Parts: sequence; structure tokens; C-alpha cells
Amino acid sequence: MSAIGQSAPFRREGNAMGSVEHATGDLTLLIVDDEWLISAPIGAYFRDLGFTVLLARSADGAIEYLTRTRGDLVVSDISMPGTMNGLGLAQWIRRELPAVPVVLMSGASKAADVAEALGPAVPFFKKPCDFGRLETCVREQLRAA
Repeated sequence: MSAIGQSAPFRREGNAMGSVEHATGDLTLLIVDDEWLISAPIGAYFRDLGFTVLLARSADGAIEYLTRTRGDLVVSDISMPGTMNGLGLAQWIRRELPAVPVVLMSGASKAADVAEALGPAVPFFKKPCDFGRLETCVREQLRAA
């Protein structure tokens, strides 16, 4: 676990400005992963595309953020420390914020596990994932929301 951001449940990353900004608008992507080496590069990739990126280290931190402000989409790891894992977070989001799409990723879980817990409508990526494919999925989920 990274020492960065341990005093706060989430950390705000800057919003990239530039030619892509008008394509994404002011969309906020919440990335939930306790592994800084996973969340930081994904955050940087989406920030470069013009998204506002927030990073949470746990489902608890993500819920704290989502109860205080708007998030347009959540990308979450499944295996994390805290009172719930990514599957529990996805279930909470579907119940409390049904308009917010969720994309799950894991180095250990399988798509069948996600489909069994949440149904086939929740996209799943095996870590490490291809950022281009993740971007395509995020954009599709945002269009469908």
C-alpha cells in the first residue's frame, strides 16, 4: 500500500485541459484500487483524455466520496482491504446510485464470478488490462447511462 493519500480516503487528481476536453466534457471517473501501481497509471491515462480523476484506496473511501459528491463512473478492483470488496461496492452503487456505471477489474477474480454476483451487465477486466480497451468500455458505459 502506498503512503500517498493514507490520511484521506481519496485524492483528487487534476483535470487535463486541451483538445480532448470538449469530447469528454466534465466527467468524473472514480478509480478504486489499493494498489497505487495500478490506479496511478489508469488515472493518468484518463486524465490525459480530459476526465477528472479521483482515486480511492478502498470501497469505504469510494462510498465516502460518492455520498458527498458526483461521480460519473466507477472503475474498481475487486480485492481490497476494508469492510467490503469491489463486488460489494458495485452492489452498493447499483442500489444507491443506479445511474452510475461500474466497471470491475481483478488480477484474481474471473468474469464468471462477477457475472454470478452482479449479472453479465457489469463489465470485467483481468488485470493488468489494456487501457485502450478499458477506455472503449468506459465510453460505452457512459453513453448507455
